[in-house]
Amino acid sequence: MTEFEIKRLTKRVADLEKGYKDLSTVYGRQKLISFETVSKSIAAFEHTKNGMQGLQESIENIEDIMRQTAKTIDSLAKGQAHLSGMVIKCVERIDELEQKNTGKDHP
Repeated sequence: MTEFEIKRLTKRVADLEKGYKDLSTVYGRQKLISFETVSKSIAAFEHTKNGMQGLQESIENIEDIMRQTAKTIDSLAKGQAHLSGMVIKCVERIDELEQKNTGKDHP
């Protein structure tokens, strides 16, 4: 092998070593970027998951309030019906008493 060929081979080996180093650096950066991307995606998913759980809890609380409101309205409606029945009985009783009194006053 001539001196020129040895220099050329030495340069090629040096170029290959440099290329391998550069490629390893780029690959390492890509792995780091990939890892960071995955980590951020997981964090975003967890954040969204927590938000969805909070939303679900809010919906459940609203449903509970709606059930309680429905029960209260039902109780009020029953009370109103009972009160209306009592008022009707009172009016009927007043009518009966007025008829009795009217009958005695007017022959």
